[in-house]
Amino acid sequence: MQWLGKHVSQLGTGGNREKMNKLGLKLFSNNMAVQLNMLASFMERWIMSKIDG
Repeated sequence: MQWLGKHVSQLGTGGNREKMNKLGLKLFSNNMAVQLNMLASFMERWIMSKIDG
């Protein structure tokens, strides 16, 4: 468990923190699109299964 704490604290230092922040922003902005996409494909499959059934 201790090595995990060390690893996490290393991630939060210097340039890596900036990278993580940018990644976080990117993920946050992409998240909405991804969720809508997943919802759309789920609905599509659900409708298709109702039609086939």
